[in-house]
Amino acid sequence: MFELRRWISDDVVRPDDADVQRIESDGDAVVIQTIHRAKGLEAPVVFVYGGDGQPPSGREAVRTYHKGERRFLAVGPQEPADAAAIKDEARRENERLCYVAMTRAQLRLYLPLLPEDKTKEGCAIFAIQRHLRRLHPHGAERGLMSEIEVPAFG
Repeated sequence: MFELRRWISDDVVRPDDADVQRIESDGDAVVIQTIHRAKGLEAPVVFVYGGDGQPPSGREAVRTYHKGERRFLAVGPQEPADAAAIKDEARRENERLCYVAMTRAQLRLYLPLLPEDKTKEGCAIFAIQRHLRRLHPHGAERGLMSEIEVPAFG
């Protein structure tokens, strides 16, 4: 235990800290964090990135879902009704995460507009992509990232 305390309190630069540049204040710093970690926080400008990957599938996939008030853990193949419940619960959770991501911005929000083949149903940002494509249907296919005027929510 003594060695651990000494290691924690020691000011020696460690290999995992070699690329970290410390500043006196984080006021004007760029902060990169997950959507889960951003809950309850705001920033003047927010870039949403990632979330286009698929969850694991097959034998290694472990999912949780609810039936009424009970929570279940599913490993491997499921019955059709359970598979539908798992898919629906994942979709609702992804929509909640998208809401969190999009409501962190105080002044400006940047969202990726990805090609349709990059965002399959089930990825975290599917709901965002579905709506962005309605606003700008050919933007991602052309490789364009033009501004889209979006009415203010009120």
